[in-house]
Amino acid sequence: LPFMSYGGSSMWINMISFGLVLNVGMRRQKITF
Repeated sequence: LPFMSYGGSSMWINMISFGLVLNVGMRRQKITF
């Protein structure tokens, strides 16, 4: 169970960080274009 929860939290952190980067990139594109 701890291993599964650790993997899940790690996956969530990766997805959240990726979403933040993607959001910033989209905002920059909107501002530039």
